[in-house]
Amino acid sequence: MKHFNTTFKIILVFVIGSLLSCENEFQHADLIIVNANIWTGNKKQPNAQAMAVRGDSIIAIGAKQDILKFINPSSKIIDVKGNFITPGFIDTHEFAG
Repeated sequence: MKHFNTTFKIILVFVIGSLLSCENEFQHADLIIVNANIWTGNKKQPNAQAMAVRGDSIIAIGAKQDILKFINPSSKIIDVKGNFITPGFIDTHEFAG
């Protein structure tokens, strides 16, 4: 019985630690863009209505109600009023004239 209690306590500590570490992985957004017409380039989800940005990375894209979960008191929220958003394209070459 004593072995069972020790094993149970070890498993319990592991489970609680895992849950706490998952909570710390959640990222709050610096910028939230809502009411957008976003082309994602993803065939499984070609369009979205909102996105969350942290630093220079998009951390979430999807429905407005899902993205609003990333707001914190310092998040900037921009309502783009249905405007179209598409990923940026960077052309890394140039032509010599």
